[in-house]
Formats: sequence, structure tokens, C-alpha cells
Amino acid sequence: MMKNRMFLVIATLLIFNISGFAQQKKPAISFNESVFQLGTVKEQAGLIKINYEFTNTGGDDLLLTNVKADYGVKIIEWTKTAVVPGGKGYIKATFNPTRNTGKINKRVTVFANTNPTVTTVYVQGTVTPKPRTIADEYTRTFGSTGLRLKKTYLSLGNIMNTAVKKEQIKVVNTSIAKMKLTFKNVPKYLTVKAQPEELKPNEKGVIEVTYNANKNVKADGKQNWGSQNARFLVVINDDMQNSSRNSISVRSTIKEDFSNLSEKELAKAPKIVFDEMVYNFGEAKQGDVIKHDFKFKNTGERDLEIRHVKGS
Repeated sequence: MMKNRMFLVIATLLIFNISGFAQQKKPAISFNESVFQLGTVKEQAGLIKINYEFTNTGGDDLLLTNVKADYGVKIIEWTKTAVVPGGKGYIKATFNPTRNTGKINKRVTVFANTNPTVTTVYVQGTVTPKPRTIADEYTRTFGSTGLRLKKTYLSLGNIMNTAVKKEQIKVVNTSIAKMKLTFKNVPKYLTVKAQPEELKPNEKGVIEVTYNANKNVKADGKQNWGSQNARFLVVINDDMQNSSRNSISVRSTIKEDFSNLSEKELAKAPKIVFDEMVYNFGEAKQGDVIKHDFKFKNTGERDLEIRHVKGS
């Protein structure tokens, strides 16, 4: 009986020793510094070199399988050969402060044959923004005219058919002469004006666009619905000939305004119910034309009129 107990103790100790030995045999990665400190740098400083050094503190060969980084940090190279126990390796990267201003906390994710398989180190610091130039603020141009704009489009989103909406585009005259702004090919439902109408050299202003949704109608006078796109031209100093590329686009989606209906009227409103919401056409070959009818019923009390249908 005593011999059996001694055998169990010896066996248990042997298992623990084997387990401990197995753990020691695994590779382990230890970085000299897990955070690369940038300190305070300027946005215009250019690429900053980053170097992480690590040691294999385990008992088996260490192999890095991949290294990834957050936006702004680019991995250049890393030790791709096996690192023996006690051996050292490196990861080299660069940080680009351009458009990465403020407090920085970027991750560099290291994948290896360790347990756990992922180790994370960091790039930290503060990037002070460079002084903004006119070109930085007003990024759009109309050729060499000297007129710079914040943008050349207006995305107005959803507009009720009864609504009037105003939006502005900021502009600046970077030429050495006065600049008069007028507009052509303006749709009837848009009113466009420049404030001021004449910009002095280096003077800032706005192009103000007023969108009247109930005037956005078809040739027969019926309201347009759904996604709408318009375009008008900016004429500089009455130069009609060279205005064809001075284009500003306006996008919107016109929806019906039910806000004036009473609860009783809403209860009687038309309701569209489809027999099916999804059609699975299965497999198809390139060039095949597949047709399918989505059938629906009006379960409301008033007549249903389909305003607009759009596919994706």
C-alpha cells in the first residue's frame, strides 16, 4: 500500500515536471520597449523612423508570421528568420504625421508562434497641426481662374416636397483682379446667388443655393420624387465661353410630406403590401437577362400612386 502511494507521488511530480518543461520549451516574445514615444512633433515633420527590438525569452525558436499596424504607421521590415532562445530580433516601421494630428495612440500588432499568438506594441505622442493655407482650406479650383472653393457639390439629403432648403459653398478669389460671379443652366427649382457678387483679390465669399422642392417638377407639371441630380455652371467675369467646366452639382432625395395629415387621414392612407420581399434568382451566367414581377396590393382606403422606383 505504501509503495503504491509513493508511486502516485512520484508520478504526479513527474507530470508537473514534464508540464513545466513543456512550458519552458515554448517561444516567448519580450520587447525592450512596448511603447515607442514620439514626443511632440509637427505635422510637416515628414516620416519618422520607428524601431522595436525584442528578445526570445522562451525555450524554443521564435518565428514572427505577420506584423500589421494602424493607419499612419507603415511596417518596413521585421526579423523573418527563426530567433533562437535568448536571441534578438527587430521590427522597423515609419510614422507619417500628415493628417494624423492630435494625440496619437497607434497599434502595431505582432503575430508569432507564441502563446498567445498576438502581441501588441504602440506608437504614442502628439502631432501639432501645420498652419492651414488657403489651398488647404479651399481645395477645389476651376482651372487657372483663381477661384477656389471648399467643394463643388451640395448633398442636401432628404427634402420634403413642401420644403425650401438653403446651403452655401464657401469661395475665395486668389487672383490679382476683381472677380464677378454669375450662373447659368440653373434649374427652375434652384435660386443661386453670390455674396458678394464681386470678389476683390483675396476676398472670401459664398455661393448660396436655395432649393425649392415643390418646383422640381416634370414636363407635365407633376412633382418629381426620389433621387434627384442637378448641375449648374459658374460664370466668372461674364466669360461664357470658358465656363463649361465650372460645374457645381446638387443632389437630393424628394420625399412626400405627410406632416399636415390628421390621425384620421393617416388611418385611411394607402398601404402597399408585397406578396414577397425577396426573389432569389439562383445561378446566372454573364449576359443572362432575368425578369421577375413583384406583385403588391393596396390594403389602405385611399388610392395608391407609385411615385418613384429605383434599383441598385
